[in-house]
Amino acid sequence: MDNAKRLAAETGFSIYLSAQPRPSLVRINDELLARGMVEVRDRTYRHYRSLDHWGQKSYLPINEFDIAVKHHNIRKAS
Repeated sequence: MDNAKRLAAETGFSIYLSAQPRPSLVRINDELLARGMVEVRDRTYRHYRSLDHWGQKSYLPINEFDIAVKHHNIRKAS
């Protein structure tokens, strides 16, 4: 993942976590574009939901997160 996409993914997750109810993909992408960043894809948005479900408060890339869950290095939030 290039730097612009990673930064957008990290920022998008911060936007996602900061709002209740959780913002839509469209709302996140509108905010990213307003900040001069690239949009995130639906796959990334679904990843945000998984991170949130597992209680993650900081962004982990999809592959790193999948490995951590597989090896039980991440415990689901209660």
